[in-house]
Amino acid sequence: MSRLRVYERFAEQLEEIDFSERGYSDLTGRRVWETGAQDLAHAYREIVNPNAGWSRNGPAVGFLVEALPRVYPGTNPTPAAIETLLARRGPARWNNITQWILDGSLSKGTER
Repeated sequence: MSRLRVYERFAEQLEEIDFSERGYSDLTGRRVWETGAQDLAHAYREIVNPNAGWSRNGPAVGFLVEALPRVYPGTNPTPAAIETLLARRGPARWNNITQWILDGSLSKGTER
């Protein structure tokens, strides 16, 4: 797949994320950007780098640090907060099946 097509797919997937769902910070202590961070992390992993890790010094977390304040003005998510969130909850609510397939766990003769 050409690099241009990869970026086009990434842009298409970003358009599908509903950032108007502002989290539950007032009710449960979650930060308003957490849901969006998980969705962006999923898009990053699926389109940019399927093997992306979530180290606070890595490029995937760097992308989220730059993107989230633009989506949620007035917030300042730190690399440590993003790393902790993704270590606890994963990139997205529906990422488990996608990552299972990307990891090759669905190879012939392998059952879960």
